[in-house]
Amino acid sequence: LFELLSRSATNRLYLSYQRADETGRVMAPSSFIAMTMRDPRFVGKPEETVPRRLTQRISEQPLIQDLLPDKELVLGWLLQGHDVRPVLDAMGRDRALIEQGLATLKTIERESLELGPFDGMLGGQVPTLSGSAEQSVSPTALERYATCPFQYFTEKVLRLEPVRRLQQNHLPPLKIGTLVHESLRLSYERLVLLQWPDSSLTEAQVQSTVLEAVIDTFAAHAESRGTGHALLWTLAREQVTSLVVAAVFSDQEEYRATGFRPVAFEAAAQGIVSLGADPVSGSLKIHGTLDRVDYRAEPPALRIVDYKFKQGSEISAVDRNLGLSAVRGFRLQPPLYARMTLPSLPAVTDVQLLFLAPEWKQAISRSTFDAGLWTSPTGDMIRQTLKILIQGIANREFFILPDGYCDSCEFSGTCRRYDGMVWWRSYRSPQARVLRKLRKQKVSDD
Repeated sequence: LFELLSRSATNRLYLSYQRADETGRVMAPSSFIAMTMRDPRFVGKPEETVPRRLTQRISEQPLIQDLLPDKELVLGWLLQGHDVRPVLDAMGRDRALIEQGLATLKTIERESLELGPFDGMLGGQVPTLSGSAEQSVSPTALERYATCPFQYFTEKVLRLEPVRRLQQNHLPPLKIGTLVHESLRLSYERLVLLQWPDSSLTEAQVQSTVLEAVIDTFAAHAESRGTGHALLWTLAREQVTSLVVAAVFSDQEEYRATGFRPVAFEAAAQGIVSLGADPVSGSLKIHGTLDRVDYRAEPPALRIVDYKFKQGSEISAVDRNLGLSAVRGFRLQPPLYARMTLPSLPAVTDVQLLFLAPEWKQAISRSTFDAGLWTSPTGDMIRQTLKILIQGIANREFFILPDGYCDSCEFSGTCRRYDGMVWWRSYRSPQARVLRKLRKQKVSDD
């Protein structure tokens, strides 16, 4: 086809190719170009580079303005700073809309450290910290804000659904994690009815109970949401079964060694966290759903267990040191769960994260947060972190906070981190520095 087209040229043959894609990645020219340049039928001329910017194309070839469509002509004049209002009137375009757009563009591209309304600073009526107890917040929502205020805004305020998640027809980690949680809940509920872990259930009986629970969990999910690829579905069910079986036997040994026993599953709980020693500091009302609650009669102790499904190769520092992670705002579930209250049960003594990680050296691992840290200097640092996060949410400060996690963010398509000025302001702003400073804090007591 190329040979036919090239031979059809009477006087000149123009060959064009794209130097880079929309992301700036260099693209290799077609091999047909080099082949044509060697063809004796054609006399090659020096390569001409067509500027990407419309203003540069017009400045290099002013005569092309006579050939430009109306919209591109107006755009070119705008970019060159000319008054286009007479042209807009002649074209019947909405002058007010264009003027508003120009004002918005000027605000977005300004060189200033101060964040504005187009940087996520919504402002509005700001509730005081003392009234924050009237508004309940979940630990995961605060963690999201500490990671990136714009992520919090898109997920918790706008309640947007990530497009990537909606388009997937297989089992992403989030969905597998949900199946793991539900399989664990159903398995433990059925085992407790069999007087587990005190009864002398055989290993085969425990495995059979878990297998039935996993099958029922996957069947319920398939009935409401489908299975996706059959092979991936079967592999996921086998993986979840092996993880839940391993978790149950690990808990069985731990229960018999420590004296704890499961007393509640998927329990809704609330609590209030004081943000300071004086009443002026206010308090925070929290709520959450506890995966499991363990109780020990002697000595009295109450433990909250939260399941975490992980697909990485090893445990991260964030999950290993829960006290430090709480101070930095990365893991707020453990300290806030430690302030939860449950009817007819004593105060929480510790919070345990139970990791189910098929790729780790130990597929079942645990990290513990001691509730006693609330009375230590670490507790004061956690309160200060909570104050900063709550105040940012109250002030409606939902700016982007660029970092390494942006590449895997589900909401990256809605933010403007690729806009140079927006990125520069968000990174250099005083508000962003406050959150980044949290990530560099250190604790002296574990």
